[in-house]
Amino acid sequence: MRTYPIACVLGAPLLTFFLQAGGQKPPQDEPSPASERVRIDRKKLQKDIQGAWRLVELQARTMAPQSRKDVGYCLISGNCLSLELHLGWMSDPATLDARTFQSGTHSFGIDDEGQLTTSTLIGAYINRANRLEFESPGYARSYKITLVANQLSLARSDGQTLVFERMLDTSLERDFFGRRKRDVAKPDAEEKSDANDEREK
Repeated sequence: MRTYPIACVLGAPLLTFFLQAGGQKPPQDEPSPASERVRIDRKKLQKDIQGAWRLVELQARTMAPQSRKDVGYCLISGNCLSLELHLGWMSDPATLDARTFQSGTHSFGIDDEGQLTTSTLIGAYINRANRLEFESPGYARSYKITLVANQLSLARSDGQTLVFERMLDTSLERDFFGRRKRDVAKPDAEEKSDANDEREK
């Protein structure tokens, strides 16, 4: 039985250096649009990606796409996300030739250039020996995040891309820790009111 494990190691980031001949400085008046970095509103982006997402496409150079069936879900709440991926290869509708999975909960942050970096809290996957292996807490991954309407894409530097579609029939009444959101908002409002009272004194 052949197995197709999910690759977990990110490639090293590509670093580009610009060398100026003769020590001359580049023009400062009109920078080239290609060299400008697009800044994003990371707080708005983090707010917009909250909720439940269903995997609709998985691209990966290390996993054969032929006869592969993918099922995956991603739940994002606050600065935590849980990801569950199940993959199977079937020679016919009744025969499962190989399977693998990856599951985990991670904290994450988004920088001003749309790079999402995760840190594992807990996780497990099938390794290359076809055995269950637990992931070390703190394991880091980086993704280029793209959100267009109700489609979320997470692209890694090794070519793996996860494309999710928002599950519109879900509504989050509670936060990641199970607390009702309106109950959490009340103490925050009370703290702000107390702080204003102290300043007025």
